[in-house]
Amino acid sequence: MNAISADLIAMIHKGLKRVETDFDAMVIANQAVIFRRRELDAGSGWSAGQEWDELQHAVKQFQNINLAIKYAPKPVVVAPQGMAAGAAAAK
Repeated sequence: MNAISADLIAMIHKGLKRVETDFDAMVIANQAVIFRRRELDAGSGWSAGQEWDELQHAVKQFQNINLAIKYAPKPVVVAPQGMAAGAAAAK
């Protein structure tokens, strides 16, 4: 499953820092199946609507990492299991 976790977000942050000095571009890829709503609801613990603070924090972290990817100083390509989407770095 494609689980977006605090560990995954930290790993992407670390990769973005390394790409600034060590690489020409970054590719984010995986070999898991594509998200399914059922998996997100079952795995999140938020589906009951009881953990609003935790959910708000997770959404904010996810937004921040997506902005970091968008504004990375070098190109970043995201290619989840047979799909690809990306943007060139702004100059």
